[in-house]
Amino acid sequence: MENVLSGVWSNGTVASDKAVAGTSITDMPLSVSLLPNPNKGTFTISGTLGSIDDEMVALEVTDMIGQVVYTNKIVAYGGKLNETILLNSKLSKGTYILNMHSKTESKVFHFVISK
Repeated sequence: MENVLSGVWSNGTVASDKAVAGTSITDMPLSVSLLPNPNKGTFTISGTLGSIDDEMVALEVTDMIGQVVYTNKIVAYGGKLNETILLNSKLSKGTYILNMHSKTESKVFHFVISK
């Protein structure tokens, strides 16, 4: 199924966009950040995914030798994220990796815990 949107701009140019079933014409670029960095084990993941749909997002934090120290699943409503993460206060200072995965996007963050 294909939807066609078209119109005429004020300068007389004809505009036409096609959306194929399952693809949104309002997709936007992935723009997610982890702040603050460095932190003391508490940080916020915020921004927008590449779509405006509600999506389940899996979060996994590992230390530098690959041990999982945190996992969670959250929902990005309307493609927007704003989640504060509170890690175990007993984690050592150092560099950690946050892997973020949704149906449409994946992103890896490196961050530092400084105590």
